[in-house]
Amino acid sequence: MTTTRARSACLFGVLLLVVGCTGKREVTAPAENVLRIPLEAKVKSLDPHSTNDVYSLVSQGLFFDSLYQFHYLKFLRQAVPAFA
Repeated sequence: MTTTRARSACLFGVLLLVVGCTGKREVTAPAENVLRIPLEAKVKSLDPHSTNDVYSLVSQGLFFDSLYQFHYLKFLRQAVPAFA
């Protein structure tokens, strides 16, 4: 029983060594800074006035900043001007 486990562990170790010691690859930074977020549907509009679906609303939240934000240390939420 112990010889079978020892053989299995040895075989597993050799397999890891063979797979892990393949050719050396250089790790380089991407040429451009791009954030890709997959969506299940197409964004119909980025105009805040004509938005009528969830996917457009989520996309607008990534593009546009709001005029106010809430103070995160106050117990009762207090609106603080962000860009106003």
